[in-house]
Amino acid sequence: MEKFSQNPTEIAGPTELLNREFEHRHIVEYHQLVQESYLKNFVTAGYEKIQPVDIASSYDKSTIFIGSSISTFKPMLEDYKIPECGAVVVQPCMRTQNKKNLYNDEVVPEYNSYFNIIGGIAPLNKTEDVCNHFTDYLRNDLNIDPSCLTIKINRDDMDLLQGVSNLGDIKIEMNTREPKYYRWIYGMEGISGRGLTYSVKNFNSGTNGDIGNIIIMDKGGKSVAVQWGFGVETILSRVFGKKYPIESSLIGQACFPKFETLIKFQDTLASVLEMFISKVKPGVHSAGCEQRDYLKGLSYLRRKFDITLEDVQECANKYLKLKGIIDQGAVEEMITYIVQHEKKVAQFSEIVLDLKKTSSTADVLKILENQAQRIAWTRQYHVNILEMKKIILSI
Repeated sequence: MEKFSQNPTEIAGPTELLNREFEHRHIVEYHQLVQESYLKNFVTAGYEKIQPVDIASSYDKSTIFIGSSISTFKPMLEDYKIPECGAVVVQPCMRTQNKKNLYNDEVVPEYNSYFNIIGGIAPLNKTEDVCNHFTDYLRNDLNIDPSCLTIKINRDDMDLLQGVSNLGDIKIEMNTREPKYYRWIYGMEGISGRGLTYSVKNFNSGTNGDIGNIIIMDKGGKSVAVQWGFGVETILSRVFGKKYPIESSLIGQACFPKFETLIKFQDTLASVLEMFISKVKPGVHSAGCEQRDYLKGLSYLRRKFDITLEDVQECANKYLKLKGIIDQGAVEEMITYIVQHEKKVAQFSEIVLDLKKTSSTADVLKILENQAQRIAWTRQYHVNILEMKKIILSI
């Protein structure tokens, strides 16, 4: 999709973020401030800015989508070409962990499927510089009170402890989590990570929420680099005392005020649109399968919350406009898929209605439990098995 130019409304600089009430109409500007001030801070300090990659890029063959900033840096690491000055990026990311709960009405996504990371990589000898620099960025550029910051670390990681040894009044919390909390796996042979986590106190709830990590990467028992990544939406949600990062996301601005409280709907809609932006069409393989499943989930949520197709379309158009993207048929394709899918849902519902004229709900559920019948229904109606069960129970 093409982008058009925008002239964002002038608002307060980053140092005033905490001094203003949160306003949905300014979310796009909040994002710009966090991202641009981060890049300016590190580039001024000598770090090299690199370009992000598309979320559906094959840049990192260990994942379907780009799910973290390390995917952007893998070639540097594999070829031992990490810039001596370090490198930084603002990387869009997609993780599909929320898909498993699309039909679980009791679960609200804690984190976004689609999000942005401010991240970087540098030679190992810059570990302390990275820790100092990023902490200064949080305190000075984002105006986060040091008393609200906590760094969680494993006391066995002496190199990381040295990295945060000169941060003044920042609280250091050691070994309060399980050992695996401080360890990372990268999908690269022989490479693992040992990390620390920054958290920020939510001034509304009083609880600490994680915002990102600084990690030392080890290969073959030797430390080779320091890498970091922090979620833009997560930082903003902590800064403004929000419960969920989606509330500080562009989709939150696009869906406000009608669907402000529908966290899962917002997350699913943003995921579908971002996949379309990356030219991912619904299908049966790899990324296409993820798009198909999210589209079906979006249809389910639309019907559950009684959201009209017109409202879905309106939110989608607002979202693309906020991103400065000219729609080239993605919204129409999304709506068309939903309409066609819902015809299949209606057909399956009719089958269930007919069955229940002569069979109990328990008997129809037993039919669904039969693998051969379940596969036949899935192939004919393309309805998720969890929604099939809901339909059987509701009729």
